[in-house]
This record gives sequence, C-alpha cells and structure tokens, in this order.
Amino acid sequence: MKSNNIRRVLMQLAAVIIVITTASFSQGTRQLDDGNIRWHKRTHDFGTILQNKPVFAEFKFTNVSPYPVVITRVVASCGCTVPRYDEIPILPGREGTIRTSFDAESRGVFNKKITVLMDVGTYEIFVQGVVVDKL
Repeated sequence: MKSNNIRRVLMQLAAVIIVITTASFSQGTRQLDDGNIRWHKRTHDFGTILQNKPVFAEFKFTNVSPYPVVITRVVASCGCTVPRYDEIPILPGREGTIRTSFDAESRGVFNKKITVLMDVGTYEIFVQGVVVDKL
C-alpha cells in the first residue's frame, strides 16, 4: 500500500518535470507566433491515462501571414502517436488543425514530439502524460 503511494507521487513528480522541460525546450524552436503561424498551444498534457486506451488531442493554429499556408507533412516520433491534418491550404486569417491520437502500450511518463512541416517552416508540437494500468 505504501509503495503504491510512493510510486504515484514519483509518477506525478516526473510529469511535472516533463512539463517544465518541454516548456523550456519548445522556446528554442518556433515560438507560438513567428509572423506566419500562431499556435493556440504547442503542448497537450493528457495527465494520467490508462494503458491501451487511446486518447485524442487537437492543436489549432492561425495563419497570420498574408499568403495561404500548406501543411506538407506531419511526422510523429513513434508509432503510438498518429497525427491527422488539414490537406487544403489554410487561407490568411483562417485556422488549421492537427489532430492526434495516442495509444500507449507501456506504462510510465511519456513525452512525444510531432513535427509539422509547412511551406513556411517546421514546427514541433508535443503530447505528454503518465500511463497507468489502473486509475
């Protein structure tokens, strides 16, 4: 009983460390608004999720450039993360969406990178959380 409580506290502490690390790391890549794309968020924290139960997230962005923007490719860092995206040009002032699913096969803390390649640049978005076998 006591070891379960310690394990739970350690998992939560690890999740907090990942959030802080991801926030620091993402500042080194593209910002939320680089003059072409304004991301509503760059990281989605699922919190604690169940093993082998898919979860879903959306990343919205606005085209703040004066030209249409095209997503050319979206690549996940592993097979457990599956991104989907708008395949039509996003007109100036309009929103685009990257949708992703995450299905964890193993327990523990995770932080997955999704690379979004557009004709105006390359961006990184992240999903993170903690996978457990029981809630």
